[in-house]
Amino acid sequence: MSRIDLFLFLILISCITGCTHQKKISPKVQKGTIDLSLWDFEQDKDVQLNGEWEFYWNQLISPEDLSTRPVLQYNYTKVPASWTNLTNPQTSKKYPPFGYATYRVHILLPKKYPQLSIYIPKIWTASRVWMNEKMIYQSGNVSTSVKGFKNRVLEKLVEIYPQGQEIYLIVQVSNYDMFLAGLLQSFRVGSYAKIMENISLQYSWTMMWLGILFAMGIYHFILFLFRRRRKSTFYFGIICLLLGLRLIIFGEHYFYEYLTEHIGGLTFNIQSKTYYGTTFLLVPISLLYMKSLYPVRPFTISSETSYKRLKILYNHWNIFFIPIASIITGLYLAFVLVVPPRIFLATILYYQPILLVFLAYLIFLMFAAIFRREHESYYQIIGMLVMLVAAANDGLHQLGYEIFGAFEIMPLAFVIFLSIQFIVIAKRFSRAFKEVEDLSANLEKKVIERTAEVTRQKDEIEEQNKKIELAYKHITDSVVYASRIQKAMLLKEEEISRHFKEAFIYLRPRDIVSGDFYWFAEIEARANGKTPPKYTPWTEGKVKILIAADCTGHGVPGAFMTVMGNDFLNEIILEGGIINPEKVICELDQKVYQTLTRKDHENTAQDGMDLAMIALHESDGQMIFSGAKNPMYLVRNGEMRMIEGSKYPVGGGKFYANSNKSFEPHPIILKEGDVIYMASDGFQDQFGGKDGRKYMKKRFREFLHKISPLPMNEQKTILEKEFENWKGKKSQTDDVLVVGIRI
Repeated sequence: MSRIDLFLFLILISCITGCTHQKKISPKVQKGTIDLSLWDFEQDKDVQLNGEWEFYWNQLISPEDLSTRPVLQYNYTKVPASWTNLTNPQTSKKYPPFGYATYRVHILLPKKYPQLSIYIPKIWTASRVWMNEKMIYQSGNVSTSVKGFKNRVLEKLVEIYPQGQEIYLIVQVSNYDMFLAGLLQSFRVGSYAKIMENISLQYSWTMMWLGILFAMGIYHFILFLFRRRRKSTFYFGIICLLLGLRLIIFGEHYFYEYLTEHIGGLTFNIQSKTYYGTTFLLVPISLLYMKSLYPVRPFTISSETSYKRLKILYNHWNIFFIPIASIITGLYLAFVLVVPPRIFLATILYYQPILLVFLAYLIFLMFAAIFRREHESYYQIIGMLVMLVAAANDGLHQLGYEIFGAFEIMPLAFVIFLSIQFIVIAKRFSRAFKEVEDLSANLEKKVIERTAEVTRQKDEIEEQNKKIELAYKHITDSVVYASRIQKAMLLKEEEISRHFKEAFIYLRPRDIVSGDFYWFAEIEARANGKTPPKYTPWTEGKVKILIAADCTGHGVPGAFMTVMGNDFLNEIILEGGIINPEKVICELDQKVYQTLTRKDHENTAQDGMDLAMIALHESDGQMIFSGAKNPMYLVRNGEMRMIEGSKYPVGGGKFYANSNKSFEPHPIILKEGDVIYMASDGFQDQFGGKDGRKYMKKRFREFLHKISPLPMNEQKTILEKEFENWKGKKSQTDDVLVVGIRI
């Protein structure tokens, strides 16, 4: 493969260096006019008449109409493009595919020019073309109704003899067959000799490609006759012949022109059914080709976890997917052959999603072969790269850039791609004969060696599994014990509920231990005989303090943070006698920051916690709330109010070292029946639902508002059910804590 890799590298280098060369940029049609007065047709290439043409919808306008009738209503529309992609400014809707219209473009010529010609591309429906006052082309029968309409698809190079320096090109189009309509390809104007030379070159390329397709198809049929077990040669032969047939009935070559214009054998009915029939048939044949090249075998990749799903898809979908694709395609082909083009062409847009599913599975089979390290699978990727390079060249060629010369190379790329398929099949034949020889000589030896190797690997795997199970048990036992310690640190929900009219605490760790915790105490306003902080309005009575905190991380790291936070709160409130929420959070912030940013510890992870805290003095109905990033929700008389906390977290590492943090207090006069909620972000950040999205803060707030009238014990049960239903089979994203009380 090293030589092939070098070859591809050289191609990429050629693409990079070739794109730096740019031809003279051709003018574009602007507001119905293209100015070629400075264009040198003898030196420069022909010009594509792309841009903004005048567009007369549902009007068949002739040159006489434009000169004798009043000003006609028209719009400007992009060419080339289907009018079904355009919006009617009068109705603000897309134009329908069935109908008729007139296009016009004004061409300004230089003072001197050689013998000129206009290249009229395949318009894919009935059309008439005028140059000034003379009709120079007609294809099919243009009509304002389906009754007189007749389709025909044929390009034409027409010599023109303009009188002066202006050309008005008028194109009438009517369509009652295709799901696309209008001018879908580029008109070109230029020197007759140069355009004719380019057309001849294109015809020669196409005829060469057509000959190669049929030669390769017949050759692989002969290979299949001599070795019928290799069905890949048969399917590949069919692919070649189908591509050749499509090229005969819709290609750019002399054979197509002769059949269409002189014999009349290629009617649109035959063309459309053959073209789409072969296109749709290519998909199941390609699936069968890939399946025959890479039959189902066990995967050899060691990482079973990473590729387990891929293995299941590849081994099991092959059984039913390809037959289903064949049946669906066969039924649709029967429909295409029976009904007229106007009916089946209208259904193609609805069949395309099904076709895309088949193509996606074809790509899946190809990449599955690479993951399974199948022989010659890399050749398939090389063929795809060649096609991509050709597509890039031809696309840049249309924009005036040249990579491999001033011509399109997609036909050559197809030949290379098909040749690679031929190489793949030939190598498989060669390798098959070699494998038979090797197996005949060394089969018994290989079986013995393989059996011994499998036995050894099995023993090693069993031994490793035992070690892993033992280590997992030790770790799990330790974490379960830590969970018991953490639960003992937190007050029981029943003890907290005794201090309120109604209350609930919903704590659900993501792992065995939690990074979320709550803290509660009921203390005297004059704690330890000291005067309360100056911002606290209470000088006597009992104050209930409730905190809901969310520490950085979850699992064991988060649990360590909860222990530290709980100890600091005990020290600040119970020992220090501080009950003002603003002061409590400031003190907690300092302690967390100083602990986690010592000289021997760089707190690069911005460790800390978010929390919401309330201090409630029920005797006079006053409450103070402060928060570090987390809000508090207050429901009163059926209305919910969200009170935001500070934008700063507690701690946060050196990222907040120079921040002037503040955790402003929010005093609130409470009323009987008020409901208060505090929560971590675990509930609202949980992924789930039908689309696998986050629950989100707004949905969480609305859900709390909805259940707030219910008793608190029922609210907790409903919260648990809502979380489980939303999460479904997805793993829990974070620890969840929701605290609710009723005044």
